[in-house]
Amino acid sequence: MKTKVSEKEKQTSIRRRKKLQAITEECRLRSALLTDKFKNCTDYLRGFEALINTIQREQQQCNVEDDDFLREFLIKTAKRQYKKGQLNQAVDTFCQLLIATDGRLRVEEMILLVDVFREKVEQTRRFHERISCVIKQQMNDSPYVMDELWGFVLEELRVDCAEAFEIVMVARGINRNKNNYSEEIGEEKKQKVEELKYLIGSIICALWLQITPYEHDEFEQIKELFLNALDRYYIISTTERIKNGQELLQDRNEIELRKSIRAALRQYPMLAYTKRMQKFLLEID
Repeated sequence: MKTKVSEKEKQTSIRRRKKLQAITEECRLRSALLTDKFKNCTDYLRGFEALINTIQREQQQCNVEDDDFLREFLIKTAKRQYKKGQLNQAVDTFCQLLIATDGRLRVEEMILLVDVFREKVEQTRRFHERISCVIKQQMNDSPYVMDELWGFVLEELRVDCAEAFEIVMVARGINRNKNNYSEEIGEEKKQKVEELKYLIGSIICALWLQITPYEHDEFEQIKELFLNALDRYYIISTTERIKNGQELLQDRNEIELRKSIRAALRQYPMLAYTKRMQKFLLEID
């Protein structure tokens, strides 16, 4: 004798089936993302091997010191990649340069590093805006899947910001004795590298903070990194301007910094009322 299925049991079965479908879809999406990441890692390793082979071939044809050759080769490679819009490859090349030079960069090299990461930040911001619009549109149809996917995407973007910040913080001014600088010029160049480092560090942290929910475990830590980087930039840039009698520059990096700060303040208006932030806001108004 067949047991009659109640309406309640039918609804429970339907809900379970929908949940299972949602979980299956989420697994499929995660699998696709992981597959893509694995492919990128494989491509990077192939590219790195090709780079080493190229360096070895060209070194044999040139009579220059190994350190200088490697520095020039890597910076030319990074410039070419940046001009072609290959930002991830340019970042990888800079990582190799930072390792090869123990983090010591010339001013012109630091300027290029800032350019690369400024473009990366803008690219990430545009991606975040686009994907957030898509997620909101699809939320009513598949709230469980979209919520999980959105959390996964945000975490990936936060990891990217953390890695970017870690990379730029490695940079430091080059030793003046190795470049025949006078003490004054050498110190000035080192200060310029530090100024640029904390400028781009502030821009990266502003985006990092913007995409981090207030309740996230790392929110306070990210906020402190942002304010500390901004403080260091403010102190160094103000000192250099006073010493050289310069006004606040309105270059594209300063413009990007202002834009990044405003975006973070729109997300978390209470930051504008902190003494540390007000000091900087008064400076740029």
